[in-house]
Amino acid sequence: MATTAPLLSPQRACPTHLRRRLSPLHLVFPLDAPARRLRLRRAPPPCSAKFGKFDASDAPAEAEEAGGATDGGLAQPVEEDDSCLPSDLEGAIRQSGKASADFVNSGGMRAIAELLIPQLEFLNEEGAQAELWALSKIFLDTLVQETGQKVTAIFPDAGAAALLKHQWKDAQFKCASLGDRKPVGPEDEVAVMIIPDHQMLEAVERITSQLSDDPVWNLCLIRLQISADPV
Repeated sequence: MATTAPLLSPQRACPTHLRRRLSPLHLVFPLDAPARRLRLRRAPPPCSAKFGKFDASDAPAEAEEAGGATDGGLAQPVEEDDSCLPSDLEGAIRQSGKASADFVNSGGMRAIAELLIPQLEFLNEEGAQAELWALSKIFLDTLVQETGQKVTAIFPDAGAAALLKHQWKDAQFKCASLGDRKPVGPEDEVAVMIIPDHQMLEAVERITSQLSDDPVWNLCLIRLQISADPV
């Protein structure tokens, strides 16, 4: 079916019969089908919308309350809880021992517990080594209590190890030194090397290789060894 241009004009829209035939390539209905009427529908009326003027005073009160809460939060920062921090040096040593024990109990094999104590930076001063050994005993006792394993404390030299072994007769750990032929035995479960210096780096590597095939990484020993070597 086809339509002429005047038939679609809005001024003369009315039903009519088609008198022209479509070409055979565009036939949609049979040739003997009766003629049909075309019905034109009116276009829907245009849509209209009303816009009102927005006033800032009409904003909900919740927004103002939220803004006030935000401003108050910025003015008063939240204070962090420091109740978990130790109150003294001995408490810090015990806390480091518990952290090391948690690492061992979770299956850890090798760790470094670094304690920065400014007053014990120079061990050559009078009384510095004795205080350091006393603090190390707190760490070792905590480690033994928290792990329940056999701990061996390895000190830098044989003199210090022998002296502390004599003083700490009630110690629950074994004392040894880096210079011993076999500081760690097959019955030992945890080995703690206390302040090893760069001069005993080879002994540290030898002991760690006996305990595990993994390479040892101690940046303090490496840095000291590099600075001590002649250029």
